[in-house]
Amino acid sequence: MGRIGGKRGSKSVTLCSVASGPANHDWNRHRPLADMTASERPSTMRTNQNDSDDLIRRSVAAFNSGNHGQAIDVCELGLKQHPGDPALCHLLAAVLFAKADLPEARARIEASLATRPDNVPALILACRIARAEGRFEAAFQLLDRAPRLSS
Repeated sequence: MGRIGGKRGSKSVTLCSVASGPANHDWNRHRPLADMTASERPSTMRTNQNDSDDLIRRSVAAFNSGNHGQAIDVCELGLKQHPGDPALCHLLAAVLFAKADLPEARARIEASLATRPDNVPALILACRIARAEGRFEAAFQLLDRAPRLSS
């Protein structure tokens, strides 16, 4: 019998080996995959979302430690693996905005909004980018949409 991951509470997560067969297996020890954390799932069953989430965490950690270049590299790697991922586009836009690369930041936040047009944090970042570019009418329109969506 092989074990995956660690313990969750007092029960360990186990898989039945082919040799032991159903007669020797405690079926009560199985849990649905939906109840398992990402690290408890077999590596072949981990979703792209888990990978994307990990890349986002790594990029945020790099950004927060002041390593903007690494944050950009991780976001770009994620976008190669998950083209058009709205969260990665949004994060990359935020990092580029912090570096004052306004045209690229605008392109990335627009890509994020193309997928999730009603995402309030993305609208606010788009507003900030538009304001920094001197596009005040566009900034006002974006800012006007955000509160209506959040209420």
